[in-house]
Amino acid sequence: MIWAIPGVFGFLAWELKENWKLYRANRSCTLKPLRIGHHGETVRQLLRPGVHSGTLRKVYRQGRRLYGTPFSSCSPGQLARWQRQRQQVSEAVLRFVERNLVFALERCSRWHGPLPEVEDVFLSVTAVEIHLAARTPQAGEGANHSLAPAVLRLSCQAGWIVAEWRQFGWLANLPPNAQRIVQHALLGLYQWAGVDILAEPLRHALHSQYFWQLDWYGLRLYRRDDPQQQAYYPWQESGQIVPQNCSPAYWPSFHAEAIWFNLYSFSWELWQAGWHDPNLAPPELVALYERLLPGHPLRAPMD
Repeated sequence: MIWAIPGVFGFLAWELKENWKLYRANRSCTLKPLRIGHHGETVRQLLRPGVHSGTLRKVYRQGRRLYGTPFSSCSPGQLARWQRQRQQVSEAVLRFVERNLVFALERCSRWHGPLPEVEDVFLSVTAVEIHLAARTPQAGEGANHSLAPAVLRLSCQAGWIVAEWRQFGWLANLPPNAQRIVQHALLGLYQWAGVDILAEPLRHALHSQYFWQLDWYGLRLYRRDDPQQQAYYPWQESGQIVPQNCSPAYWPSFHAEAIWFNLYSFSWELWQAGWHDPNLAPPELVALYERLLPGHPLRAPMD
């Protein structure tokens, strides 16, 4: 029996090695949206309504039916099942962010800042908000609550998945090198989440005098001082986006490449190489890094 033990470990090492080769051979060459839900849903399927998607919308529809009926006709078991479904979605989002953002920074030897910790996940019908606290040595095992959390919102607007920082929090205090590492981590997170549109470059181009609303065919822009004045920007995949039937002299314009994140596709090799030194990344990555984090104060997170 004792003489057989080395052979067992040798067999396991060989088996794991061959399985890894098989996995790499069948893995997609580029970063693709991951299935994160309890029933194999992607982030898009959790948020976007559809026959085989719209998990959050279905969960909240069921909740309205339960709480809209007289309490006597709604059993505790039904309420418990509904709460469990909601908790499953929250845990799926939490695990997705922990595995693909928090764990990536923990494994990065060049990361010397506070480690993020998913403090909470808030759900709504078409959006999820992830609150990232800072875990510092002074706080021990838990998060340092003296630092404001960073709040990332993933929402479905007119069928598009939009990534938006509602609050920059402790990330604003990071040095440039650390922010570049966070940007590289977000690059992978957004690809795996299937993000279509980045809100930060759009907000930066529009400043604070406008607010915007998406639809399937374009973007509608309103002036804050006079919401009756509006301009419509039809979607296009490249080039300068200008307002339709309005004078470009009175309305801003922006490049499609700046806000359309789904125009970009990155290979595993390119993304992994960026972890060695994001400052030596190819020009196409460097140009995209600057669009992933905001550079000015943001609105407060939703209640």
